[in-house]
Amino acid sequence: MRGDKYINTDFAIQRRFPLSPPGEDGNLQFRAEFFNIYNTMNLNFPVSALSSNAFGRFVNNATPPRVIQFAVKIGF
Repeated sequence: MRGDKYINTDFAIQRRFPLSPPGEDGNLQFRAEFFNIYNTMNLNFPVSALSSNAFGRFVNNATPPRVIQFAVKIGF
């Protein structure tokens, strides 16, 4: 059986901020990550069991919904 095309777009952005005077180490890093940023629904293969009432139907998603996570890291 053939399914639909699979589309998934992830995106990440980060920014580093200095925490100490020039010449010394120390920074704060902020990071944001977006998984399935466009919230595209990708379907699994259709049900192929002939005995099933759902034969030929798409019943599950192949990808989770949009997920966003943030992270902060302090380096020294």
